[in-house]
Amino acid sequence: DFISDSGYIKGGMFANATIPYASLKNWKIPKKFEHWLGRTWAGKNVEIIDVSGWDLSNTKSILGLFADAVALVKLDGIETWKNTSGIEDMSQLFYGLKNLEYYDINNLDTSGVINISLLFYECEKLTSIDLSGLNTSNVIIINSMFEGCKNLQSLNMDGWNLSNIGSASAGGGMLYGIPIK
Repeated sequence: DFISDSGYIKGGMFANATIPYASLKNWKIPKKFEHWLGRTWAGKNVEIIDVSGWDLSNTKSILGLFADAVALVKLDGIETWKNTSGIEDMSQLFYGLKNLEYYDINNLDTSGVINISLLFYECEKLTSIDLSGLNTSNVIIINSMFEGCKNLQSLNMDGWNLSNIGSASAGGGMLYGIPIK
């Protein structure tokens, strides 16, 4: 049973799935699914996920959507997501993706995002990322955004507006744990 008592889908819908590939193209996430996304793919088996064309007009949180999908090596379609301006929480989106090497989220409308903490936490194979296309004007929480990205060598955050960052970012800083040379 994936529906909680409050009417929301519980996280981990595909957790520990035994399939290597999942295609979920053109999903429209209804209002009652708003908080369902956390830890959806947690587990050791799914290697490729295609989420092309998702409509997130009813979604405020994508917290931990791909978190702990430790076998994931390819993630297709995020760049095609529609109606993302209402998303407020992107924290832990790629948390613990130890094998994924490439992320393309520059096309997302992130104008409503407040929380991007732990976004790439322990993304160990990530060596380079371009985030210059993100609108960060409303971001408040950025702690430990890249913590554990021990192979990160190139990071483009040109044009970021971090004027709203406040005490909510206490703890590990945004670049905490990056081996800066």
